[in-house]
Amino acid sequence: MFNRKSEEGKGTKPTPQAEPRSPAEQRATRIRLNQFDRSDLRFFLREPKHLQEEHLKDLLPSVQHEGLQAPVEFFQDGPRKVLVKGHRRVAACIILCKKGAPGFLADMELDAIEVLETDPRELLVRCVLDNSVRKNLDQVDRIRVARSLFLAGVPEARAAEALGISVQSYKRDLSIAECPWIFNHVVANNISPTPAATILRAVADAAEEYPGILEQVQEELDQWIEAKRRWIDRRDKVLKANKGRGKGLSEADRQVKRYLSNQLAEHWAELIRQGDSLDEDTEWTFQVDLDPDKDLLQIGGVRLNLAKDPARKLAEVASKLSQLAKDLGPFLQKRFQEEKLQQKRSSGRTIVRDTKYLKDLGLDSLASEFEQELAEPRLEGEEDADFDQVEPRPECDLADEVESPDSQPGEDPQADVPSDEEAAR
Repeated sequence: MFNRKSEEGKGTKPTPQAEPRSPAEQRATRIRLNQFDRSDLRFFLREPKHLQEEHLKDLLPSVQHEGLQAPVEFFQDGPRKVLVKGHRRVAACIILCKKGAPGFLADMELDAIEVLETDPRELLVRCVLDNSVRKNLDQVDRIRVARSLFLAGVPEARAAEALGISVQSYKRDLSIAECPWIFNHVVANNISPTPAATILRAVADAAEEYPGILEQVQEELDQWIEAKRRWIDRRDKVLKANKGRGKGLSEADRQVKRYLSNQLAEHWAELIRQGDSLDEDTEWTFQVDLDPDKDLLQIGGVRLNLAKDPARKLAEVASKLSQLAKDLGPFLQKRFQEEKLQQKRSSGRTIVRDTKYLKDLGLDSLASEFEQELAEPRLEGEEDADFDQVEPRPECDLADEVESPDSQPGEDPQADVPSDEEAAR
């Protein structure tokens, strides 16, 4: 997964960055529609279903009324003419021919460009460039294309340029494509590419020290996604029932990736590198990042350009943060003292037991058991639920342990719909 390999199974080193080369030699010509080898789809980088009529509805009217606005491209592979660009346009012509559209025949001639290039890497790049310009690749398609470019041996810089992305983004897409488990979650809209890459990098970093970390993360992430999906389905049904109009969550809010933020992925990455499990208490975290090189400040959803935003705006944010820190101070001190007190009580409590009273009642064996327990050292954090402590427990401590009947976590008494904050738990 992390040591990229070729299809033959041999280890593959990162592709060297080749010098820029001049455009491939080509010549204009005309080719009959039935002369193209449409069974060879090595340069069609989407699923074959995208050549079916239902996926060409946006293109068919234009081709029928305006014809081909640009020539298709092919190269000669022995006796075969293999398409490099124009698979959708040729498929549209075939469909119109079968429908009996005027002017569309099996032997009709199409404007074409023959690419006098035999290097499959350059042919693949030309294909990607056409797809990127004429019909933008979605994230899933782009990840598939990244793997095709890598397996073809296309240099990283050249591949990234063909996709119209940075080399770093290309490497990210490639890492996802090489892990079928995480790639399937990306396809299913359970996780976005950036968090997916963050988690994979952490797994790669921890793999040597924790050999079973990949299986652990896979199991825990799968469980988190399944639990989140059930929560989304429940919330969607409740909203539909409340509104009574057949409308629930929006399409975006029904996707699990909506709730797996970059910040949560970063926190999970820290846990993975430590060999720890993905806990459920981290989704409240928010991004705080100051990048002095780029003059950018990110606090949760607030993004400030320190070089261009007005001074008044910067002053407002800074003064609010400063005042908030001062207001939080007393609460922080209180909780620190309370936790300290709780730790002290749990680490070594004195239990009141009148064993003489038990002996007077003739319960000598029970009294001996209690005396033996008192003589044994108590483990740190161990509690005895059957007896009271010498020191009375403060009211604040008791209040923390008593659960209010009308404030159950994760429930809304009105709509039975979890809040957005609970969605992240």
